[in-house]
Amino acid sequence: MAAVLQYVRVFAAILFYLCMYVCVGALMPEKVHEKSLINMLIAGFMAYFAFFQVIALFCKAKGVPLHVLSALWFSFLVAAAALDLVFRRQMLAECIREQIRRIKKEAVLRGMLAASVAFAFFIIFNTDHISDFDAGYYIGLIASSAYSDTIERVAAIWGYEISAPQAFYFLNTIPDHASVMVQVFHIPALLEEKIVFSFTNVLVFMATLYRIGTLLFAFRKKQTALFVWISTAVLMFSYSLAGISHYFAYRTYEGKAVCAYLYMPAILAFFLCIYTEGKAGRSGLWGWFGMFFAGLGGVAFCNSAIFVIPFAMFIYLFSMLFYRRSRKQLLCTLTVFLPAAAWLILYVRR
Repeated sequence: MAAVLQYVRVFAAILFYLCMYVCVGALMPEKVHEKSLINMLIAGFMAYFAFFQVIALFCKAKGVPLHVLSALWFSFLVAAAALDLVFRRQMLAECIREQIRRIKKEAVLRGMLAASVAFAFFIIFNTDHISDFDAGYYIGLIASSAYSDTIERVAAIWGYEISAPQAFYFLNTIPDHASVMVQVFHIPALLEEKIVFSFTNVLVFMATLYRIGTLLFAFRKKQTALFVWISTAVLMFSYSLAGISHYFAYRTYEGKAVCAYLYMPAILAFFLCIYTEGKAGRSGLWGWFGMFFAGLGGVAFCNSAIFVIPFAMFIYLFSMLFYRRSRKQLLCTLTVFLPAAAWLILYVRR
C-alpha cells in the first residue's frame, strides 16, 4: 500500500509540474502565447524557473530554512493559479477543448503525443536503472537539504553541517527546487529527480521539437512529425560519452543536461518565432518573452548557462539584426540580454 501511495504522489507531482508550467505561461499576454497550450507550456517552463531562481537565490543568500522557501514558492504558485482562474479560465477552457478536438481529429497529433509519452517512459527507465558518480552528489544534496530543512547547509556526501552553500554552485538553485518538491510531496529525492523531473523534461523537450517543426515547415503536420522523429533519432543514435545524447538518455535530470537538450532547442524555437513574425498574423512576442526568461532562469541549472545561453541568443539575434537592421528588434535584443549580463556580473564579482 505504501508503494502504491508513493507512485500516486509521483503521478501527482508530474501533473503538478505540467499544470504549473501551463498556468505560468497562460498569465502572459494573449499576444505572447497566442492561445496555444504548447506555447504556454514552453514559455511557462522558462518563466517558472526564472521566478524560482529569483526567490530561491534570495532565500539561499539569507540562509532561511527550506520550509520558508517552500511556503514562499507555493504561495507564488497558488497566486498564479488563482489569477488564471479569475482572468484566464475561459481562455484555458477553450484552448483545452480545441487541443482535445485536434487530437481526436488528427492521427498525426495522436501518434506524436502517444510516442512522446512512451519515449518519456523509456528515458526514465534509463535514468532509474543506470547511475553515475555525480548522481551521488546531486541527489544527495537534494535529500540532505530536504531532510535537514536547510538550503544546501549539509554536505551531501559526508553529512556534516556547513556554514554556507558551496560558492561555486551558489547561483544554481535547481537542487533547491527539487528539495522543495521532496518536502512538499513527500517523495524520495531519487523519484523526484529520476522519474518526475526527467519525465516532464522529456515532454517539454518533445513539445519544443514540435514547435520548431511547425515554425520551420509552416505548420504542415506531416513534415513537422517527420522532423520531430528524425531529430529524436539523431539525438539518440549520435551517442558519445560526454555528449548531449549521453546526458539526455542517462542524466536527464542534471542541470547541465537540461541546459543542453532543452534550453538550446527552445532558444532556436524562440528565434524562429521572432524571425517569422508577421507571417499568418503571428506575433514574435512569444520568442522575445521566451528568450528573456531563458536568460533569467537558465543559470538555475548550471554555471555554463551564464555563457552558453547568451552566446546562443547572440548567434541567432545578431545575425538577424545584421540582415534586417531593425531598431525595434535591436532594442528587444538588448532587453533580453539584460538578465544574462546581470548573472555574468554577479558570477564574476562573487
